Parts: sequence; structure tokens; C-alpha cells
Amino acid sequence: MFLLVFIQSIMISMHFSNIVRVWSARQIGYEPINFRHYSNYLIGYFQTYKYASESQVNSILKSLTAKNESIELYEDLCKIEKPLIVHIRLGDYLNEPNFGIVSKEYYSNSISIMMKQYNFMSIHVFSDDIEMAKNFIPKNYLPICRWMDGDGESPVTTLEKMRCGSAYIIGNSTFSWWGSFLSHSKNPPTIAPEPWFAGMNEPNELIPPEWIRIRR
Repeated sequence: MFLLVFIQSIMISMHFSNIVRVWSARQIGYEPINFRHYSNYLIGYFQTYKYASESQVNSILKSLTAKNESIELYEDLCKIEKPLIVHIRLGDYLNEPNFGIVSKEYYSNSISIMMKQYNFMSIHVFSDDIEMAKNFIPKNYLPICRWMDGDGESPVTTLEKMRCGSAYIIGNSTFSWWGSFLSHSKNPPTIAPEPWFAGMNEPNELIPPEWIRIRR
């Protein structure tokens, strides 16, 4: 591994006519990186609350917003309803056993916890398969649900809408992780599944310590 990284560093440095250090992650998620004064080329999967929580990085991330008529209308609605956002990732996850779909029991337990504590007037359900997602919501809460399928919308628009929630129940999905982490609400209550994946190691330091974990 060291020899391969060393060779990559030489090749990239020659290409850019500048010293470039290649750094390859040893695990997924967080691990300390010893940055040097010269350029760095990072290889790995680095999703973690630690990097994204650094003040300068966090400020830049939260300043990234999208605006269009659909988003503005949704923002106005959320100011009134202050909804609980629920994200149910289905679609391609149905064929990814290592990722796995989070169970109906996870959503039922998580919604019960949130509703008992905060008594939200509405639940906004985001999913890539709304009809199937309806089976994951307890029947007594269906009357207060709004179904957000994102049909015809860009992922940017859907994510920006998700950021408008007052609390979150996320799936084992990077998409809903960012929706909660970059929420326009300050420190919104968030429930995340544990473990994150059905058949893979969880990214190191993925979940902020203030989020609640519920067995998936």
C-alpha cells in the first residue's frame, strides 16, 4: 500500500508539475489526516460529522442554498407546520443487501418517540417509492402525512426542502444525513438507525453524538 501511494504521488506530481501528496484512507469515515504544506490528493470515503462540523467548513456548507418557486412555497408551508421530516430510502437499496432497508419497526418506534415528545402537527415523508413508503408509517399517523416524492424535481431541490424540517427521522442514506445535518433549524432532534448498514462496517464517527440511535 505504501509503495502504491508513493508511486501515485510521483505520477500526479509529474502531471501537475508540482509536489502532490497522495493520501489513501485506511477506513471509511473519520481518521486524522496529517496535511502538509504542499498539495494533497485524498482517496477514500470521508463522510463524518467531525470534518463537516469544523467551523469554517460548516459555515461554507450551510451557506450553500438553492432557490426556486417550489422551494419558496415549501419554506412558507414549513414555517406554519414545523414538520417532522421522515426519509425512507427504498429504490436501489432493495437490491443492496449490504446496505439493507431500515425496518418498519424502526420507523414506527422512532415516530412514536418524536410524536410523544413534540406532538408535531404534520409529518413530511420523503421517499423514492411513496407507495411502498406508506407501509412504513403507522396507520394512526397517516392522516397527518404529506408525501414528498420529488417527482420531476432535481435532487438539489429535494435536499433543500428536506433542510426545512424541525426534526428528523433519517434512513441509512447519505441524502437524509445531509438533510438533517444542514437543516435550517438549529440543532433539530434527529433519530438515525443503528447499525447504519445491514452487512457493512459503519463509517467511523458518522453520527453526531447528540443524535438518537434506534435499532434498525
